[in-house]
Amino acid sequence: MKRKVSGVFHVASSNRFTPHEIAEYLIKKTRKNTKPVKRVSIDEYLNKFPNRYPKHGGLLSKTTEKQLNLRYLSWNEIIDLFISPKLK
Repeated sequence: MKRKVSGVFHVASSNRFTPHEIAEYLIKKTRKNTKPVKRVSIDEYLNKFPNRYPKHGGLLSKTTEKQLNLRYLSWNEIIDLFISPKLK
């Protein structure tokens, strides 16, 4: 804010992910007994929920990190912060 930089800045995790990856990671990190999460193709999912996710979506934040001199966390690191022992 001190540098008065203007523009559109994407704030997102440093890496891309799928809802399936997040679900499996959360279950593995928070439950003792885990069962695999059923995978479906993006086409199969969008046929059932057509307006839920763009087929080719995702934000890339590398430019924002460089412009603002920041380092964004990976999605795994963000989840780990949210489920730290203090929050369990």
